Amino acid sequence: LSSQKNINTEQKTARTKIATSAFYDCTGVTGVVIPESVDEIGYNAFKDCSRLKEIKIDSLKAWCHINFRENPLMLNSKPSLIVNGDPIENDLVIPDGVEMIGGSAFRGLPITSVLIPSSVLTISTRAFSDCSNLTNVIFENGCRTIGDYAFYACGSLNSVVLPESLVSVGDYAFYYAGTVGDLTFNSPTDLTVGTFGFGGATVTVGAATFVVTIVGLPTVAPIWTVGRETFIETDEK
Repeated sequence: LSSQKNINTEQKTARTKIATSAFYDCTGVTGVVIPESVDEIGYNAFKDCSRLKEIKIDSLKAWCHINFRENPLMLNSKPSLIVNGDPIENDLVIPDGVEMIGGSAFRGLPITSVLIPSSVLTISTRAFSDCSNLTNVIFENGCRTIGDYAFYACGSLNSVVLPESLVSVGDYAFYYAGTVGDLTFNSPTDLTVGTFGFGGATVTVGAATFVVTIVGLPTVAPIWTVGRETFIETDEK
């Protein structure tokens, strides 16, 4: 396959998994079309496809549901994600009906804002990490879990309002996610925060009954379970 420029996986089999190292070292490939039936992409599936520039899929909802063992978007060639003919960049709106955003689904993409609808219950590991242009995340109430490293190294973040529905924030979820930005809580209750969950970010409790604080817990607090060193490297106010 070293001389083939485009791969349409619909022409292969009806299987829903692209296996580990399936297209390893296909240096001539410049584009890939992913069918909506794919629900897993294995480790190194497109490793060393050094000329890969475009990954295409017809449905953003289908892309969100893929279990990425390793996302080809992180190849050194920095391929674009093209959904239904349009590149994913700038403002991203997750479709209603998506319940889980897969691990690394949008990692490193040039998005500036994302709207997460109430149907989304889980944001998986590294789903939006390394999105250096991302400034604004809007949650509709519904999300319960933000996974490890989900917004890691999103250094331009300046506005995130976390929903009341949230019960778990993973390790390093917002680590170095906007050192001058705000993470605002809407009266969370029974919230578990992992190790370095908010390290390097500014944290505000955004309800009238709470004392606004950055380091430690608010004076009037809900029930928190806080991981080791969760607020380390955060500026106190």
